[in-house]
Amino acid sequence: MSILNLFNRNPKPEGLNLGKRIDGAPIIAPWPSPHILISGATGSGKSGWINSYIYQAAARPDTAIVANDLKQGMELQPWEPRLTDLAYEPTEATNVLSKVSKLVDTRCALMRGNQRMWTPNLGPWVLFVIDEYAELSDLDPKAIAKALDLSDIDRKEADQLLRTARANAKARKLLAESNARRARAAGVTLLISTQYATVEVVDAQIKSNTAIRIQGYVPSDEQIAVGLGEGHTDHVTPGSIAADEPGVAHLLGWDDYHKPRLGRAAYVTDQDVTAQVEATKHLKYSWADLLNPPTQKAG
Repeated sequence: MSILNLFNRNPKPEGLNLGKRIDGAPIIAPWPSPHILISGATGSGKSGWINSYIYQAAARPDTAIVANDLKQGMELQPWEPRLTDLAYEPTEATNVLSKVSKLVDTRCALMRGNQRMWTPNLGPWVLFVIDEYAELSDLDPKAIAKALDLSDIDRKEADQLLRTARANAKARKLLAESNARRARAAGVTLLISTQYATVEVVDAQIKSNTAIRIQGYVPSDEQIAVGLGEGHTDHVTPGSIAADEPGVAHLLGWDDYHKPRLGRAAYVTDQDVTAQVEATKHLKYSWADLLNPPTQKAG
């Protein structure tokens, strides 16, 4: 049976079970979902939340998963057999962002004049994970130069490489922002993770289009305001979560989560990832599957 038909079988309950709230209730995140912003300092447990999302989404025959992991795949490489695509470095990330943008264009054209939101009879939901958004969109020339090996080339060539790298970084930033604005209607959810929840990194375009927020320990009020929203700094402080409580986070943005609630991500071990990949890799979608939808039209 075609992979495009698999999601019509064995329906799963709606929602992804990500862990438990502090009161012991399960954390059932909606799926399909608004875009998600996960923030927190190094060691706060962002990877735990990302793995919980992917672990749950991977089990769904109606869901494709695409990812950018600009830490050379250190976090997400074990999931690769289940992923449609995984970018390890900036050039690959630009390509993945472009393909997601093309997917959104294709799906919007399919729906045009018939319906405003994607429905699963037309094709799978897509989870697009961007792990370390700061690396994806960094426009700082010093940061770009640090990422390049310019030691053995002349100044003119180095300057050209810097200009090209900066242009590509700007392109990635613009593509990510465009996808954040348009993708949800086309059945694509962005999950954006960063340890730098500052206004320089998470700008207004990303903040205004990420309705679900998950924030672990951060050291400043500014990062709380960016990660959760300006209105939550009165009752959430840097000391609300201890630095040595990885996986504990403030949750905001779904069902009765109108104010931040504390919860802990499910602990997904390396063995859990390996087992889930083995059990679900046959559900992997190719780009051809996604970019060439079935002949059934919207409406």
